Amino acid sequence: MSDNFKELYANLQRQQEELKKQAQEARAEAIAYVQEIITDFQLKASDFTFAEEPVAATKKSRGKSPIKYRLPNGVEWTGKGNMKREVRAFLEANNMKREDLEQFLTEQFKK
Repeated sequence: MSDNFKELYANLQRQQEELKKQAQEARAEAIAYVQEIITDFQLKASDFTFAEEPVAATKKSRGKSPIKYRLPNGVEWTGKGNMKREVRAFLEANNMKREDLEQFLTEQFKK
């Protein structure tokens, strides 16, 4: 059974190479045809409007997350991701739990 898959895969690779070769030949013929027209009519690059190079999609930035917690010692945290070491250290030093962070909410997050 594995021989069938190997044979099928090899056949598909040959077909892919043949299609690639045909596409290259068609492109070369198209270029030659266009070049002939350009020569016959003495056309210049300024006579044409060429398509722009495709621009790679740029990753859109979401911007910075707003600060959700501001501790008395000046440490700030957005509340996203893992808790900052400094925040954890402050809570441990003051015998507080994560739920106790509510008292350090910034104005925009207070209810």
